[in-house]
Amino acid sequence: MFKYKKLIPYASLLFLIILIIWPVFILGQSLPFDRIFTPGPVLFSTLGKLAGLVGLAAFSFSLFLASRFVWLDKLFYGLPRVLNIHRWLGVISFVLIIFHPLFLAARLLPLSGQAAFSIFLYWTDTAYLFGYLAFLIFMFLVLMTFFWRMRYERLKSLHSLMAIPLMIGGVHGLLIDSDIKNIPELAMYYIVLISMSVLAYLARVFLISYGLKARSFVVRSVEQANDLVVKVVLAPFKKPLTNTKAGQFIFVSFPQIKKGEEHPFSITDIQADGTITIMAKQLGDYTKRMQSLSKGFKAMVDGPYGSFGNSVDKNVHQVWIAGGIGITPFLSMAKSFKNNPDSQTKVDLFYIVSSTADLAGVKDLQTIEAVYPNFKLTTYISDQAGRFDIEKLYSFVSDFSNCNFYICGPTGLMEYLVGALKKERVAKSRINIEAFKLL
Repeated sequence: MFKYKKLIPYASLLFLIILIIWPVFILGQSLPFDRIFTPGPVLFSTLGKLAGLVGLAAFSFSLFLASRFVWLDKLFYGLPRVLNIHRWLGVISFVLIIFHPLFLAARLLPLSGQAAFSIFLYWTDTAYLFGYLAFLIFMFLVLMTFFWRMRYERLKSLHSLMAIPLMIGGVHGLLIDSDIKNIPELAMYYIVLISMSVLAYLARVFLISYGLKARSFVVRSVEQANDLVVKVVLAPFKKPLTNTKAGQFIFVSFPQIKKGEEHPFSITDIQADGTITIMAKQLGDYTKRMQSLSKGFKAMVDGPYGSFGNSVDKNVHQVWIAGGIGITPFLSMAKSFKNNPDSQTKVDLFYIVSSTADLAGVKDLQTIEAVYPNFKLTTYISDQAGRFDIEKLYSFVSDFSNCNFYICGPTGLMEYLVGALKKERVAKSRINIEAFKLL
């Protein structure tokens, strides 16, 4: 059965693309076609203008998408998709902004190489100075982000500085004798766009830092799920989160650990009173310190985000594959079946870990398996049975043609399984992954 909701993220992306290239339409209406695409220097001039216009727009929307508002999550059917688009727009803007001065310099090559190079030497001109500063700061921040390994919080702080080159670049476009300055519609477009993007992003940073965007919770209990995984139960202080669904995740900060620092955690359980449970693998300093949390400690919770559980089609045989801590979204999804034990939905959950010591939440899953006949749990210990691969999956599920697959776990495992399933001619629409990256 066709579901119109599946079209919403595609329609949203199409609308976003139209907004990004809208300056091209404005420019085309203001200048005759034969004037802006004449071969030679004029063509390079046009390409330089278009690279600058579209690059600046892509940069603005990239920053706006990083504002991480819940309505964006719903519009694009999941925050991971929003941030993936954010990263792609960042790459596109990076390339276009590099080519912007190169194309403008190329138009002067017929005169001389010195004339072409001189475009980079107008440091005494205010408009050019803003352009140089925006370009250099932007390049520095992007290259630092890509090539310098650093802790997440330092990377996030560096990422927040992206608003600076965007504002400076906007000033450059308004000051220099360009189409933005000479075409009122373009000037208004960029003033509104840049202002909206910067304010939205800074508002998000400010609201998160001071706990205004998140809701107050208190720690109800803390326990070790295994040697490396800590389980934390959070109760709402006043108002619970609204519209929380199985398979979603939240951003949580504990001021007692570090004020303003937040991390994403999948929700493993949702109670009727708004109490939620999260599980965290102790990988970094922050998650290691979570085991020191005590009952009554304050927590700030932002969300919920994600649509991993929303994509479940209960009329189709579901194959869930969890690798390590990737079991967390499946815990809440499995617990949701307790409310409807007579459902005919068939679910096969494969829980893959290196050793039995890595298992977490298995007792809850075994309880669900005992009361829900169509739910089957298979724990796979790779130290004992070898690497889990597509052939091993075939030994449990003989027919892939009528299955929907849901995968969450280490990046390597997800990439392998997605590629292997596609080789087995499983349609892309039947493969769902929970792959979340912070930046």
